[in-house]
Amino acid sequence: MLKCYELLGFMPAELSREILEYAYQADKPLYRGVLTAVAEANRVRPVFLERKPRVQRHAEMINALGRPRMEEAAATLLRGWLLKAQTQMLIEFLDTLGIPHDKGVVEDFRPASMTRS
Repeated sequence: MLKCYELLGFMPAELSREILEYAYQADKPLYRGVLTAVAEANRVRPVFLERKPRVQRHAEMINALGRPRMEEAAATLLRGWLLKAQTQMLIEFLDTLGIPHDKGVVEDFRPASMTRS
């Protein structure tokens, strides 16, 4: 199974830009948290990234989020996007699999038991 940083690294650039743009437009706390994590990983202050044109900033952020040490930030970004921008798709997916959830949020994703086939 791919980790979140791998997902962001492998997905089409257009989709990763769309996810970051969503966070920028609709979820400022999420965007700020990811921007801060990327800035810390690059050993710069967040304001250094904020002053760059958004297209350049997002390209740098996507590049950074595709690295293993950025797993937590990448996971936070993907979870935020899925739970807020893709709620209906997430609900349909979980319903199809028969996984109990509360509006797309699953408390414990581990199965009760595992059987070998």
